Amino acid sequence: MATRGVWVSWRPNVGKEGRWEVGFWWEGKLYRYYSWTVEGQKWSFTRERKDVAERVAMHIRSLMMPNEQGVVTFDPGQFRGKRKSAFTFERYVKVWLAEKEEQVRTGDRSREYVDALKRFNRLYWEPHWMGTDVREITSPSIREWYLALCEKGHSKKHVQNILDPWRSLVVQAFEEARMVVPRFPDYKAKGKRRKAPAWITEEDQDRTLSHVPAKDLAIVKLTFYHGLRWHEARTLLRKDLKWADHPKLGKVAYLSIDTAKGGEPRTIMATEPDLLEDLRGLTPHLKHPELFVNPNNGKPYAKTTLWKIVRKALDAAGLEHVDPNHAGRHSAATQLIRRGAPTRYVQRKLGHSDIRTTEHYTHVLDEGEWGRGKKEDGESTERGNG
Repeated sequence: MATRGVWVSWRPNVGKEGRWEVGFWWEGKLYRYYSWTVEGQKWSFTRERKDVAERVAMHIRSLMMPNEQGVVTFDPGQFRGKRKSAFTFERYVKVWLAEKEEQVRTGDRSREYVDALKRFNRLYWEPHWMGTDVREITSPSIREWYLALCEKGHSKKHVQNILDPWRSLVVQAFEEARMVVPRFPDYKAKGKRRKAPAWITEEDQDRTLSHVPAKDLAIVKLTFYHGLRWHEARTLLRKDLKWADHPKLGKVAYLSIDTAKGGEPRTIMATEPDLLEDLRGLTPHLKHPELFVNPNNGKPYAKTTLWKIVRKALDAAGLEHVDPNHAGRHSAATQLIRRGAPTRYVQRKLGHSDIRTTEHYTHVLDEGEWGRGKKEDGESTERGNG
């Protein structure tokens, strides 16, 4: 169909003095042009500008030709800045992200991961690739974009975080179009020896909690005592909290955790008297089903809000060097290991999908320290039950 359908003909009834017409048929629709805009300058196809009309026609013919992989990516909408192809980047990424949203609904993806994808698309992907047909992305254009990201001062790891999911999107598009995937530059951050996670003792945690406002204590205690990720604590629903009588421990609370990062759902048992008291004191919110609602605005806690609460409390406790994430999740894991909890138990409690992640916390156990502080048989390794 193609290139032979482009013509240049004189139309005396167009405009005051007539115009040359550049026209073509595409997918059963007729397109006609009597002017062309290049770099903001409009060129009307008047009688003396037939050569301009012929160059435009030649340009259109070239766009209709198959690319080196035999695929035609021509889209008439590109001349008006409104491409209609399903492979237009902003349209393709919209559907791609919608699929990821559906995976969140079915529990196959975490909300935090998909939110990060949307943020990368808003800040990096669409600003650069908007209006581009995904199938027209080439190795040189990828390399240029990669170097542009590096020139902005982003770390190697951050550039990798930007490119990894975008690469998956491009690979999927090329496979759907039955095209050979373009080569990508070597953008992977080189593996470095992982640092041992920082942690603080139970005493440091208690001192930090003493500086947390009473209205925020319940959710912070839960992250400190049981090592929940911020997202897991923020998204807990009222229906996820169940009360029960334990034969040895009395009244306890069971919390069903929707494990972040795609891990299996898990259930934890809260037995700490002070935490149980705080959980009983929670007032259900009429508009939100979440278990924890920020009393300052009546909305579920934001991740940055929790981080700032713990950051301020750590500073007040003289622990300015400690990261809020380390004060909670990392410390909870390390304390369990130090008290002799089996590694598999810690893995299930923290929701690690890989046992090697849990084993990383055994850095605190020097030679001969295994079992030090371990509870007697029949006693719990949980905080506060010794």
